[in-house]
Amino acid sequence: MVFSVGGIFINGLIGTGHTKTALWIQTIFTVVYIIYGLLMIKYWYYGLNWAWAAEIIYWGGITIMSFMYLKTKKWHFLKF
Repeated sequence: MVFSVGGIFINGLIGTGHTKTALWIQTIFTVVYIIYGLLMIKYWYYGLNWAWAAEIIYWGGITIMSFMYLKTKKWHFLKF
């Protein structure tokens, strides 16, 4: 469910023409995703369910950051 909402928001951000911003958001949360996965599996030896929680963190972060950026209305003045 988090993916469906996050996918809509990040694609909406890309649709405004701010692909550089969308790429930065995705890059940041990809790094968080990898670090979280390494910590949960390699170092703290949590189970598979905690490893899959990385998806929720990834898409939740993308959803929140995309929504916050779209609320700033910086994209309203974009000229095509």
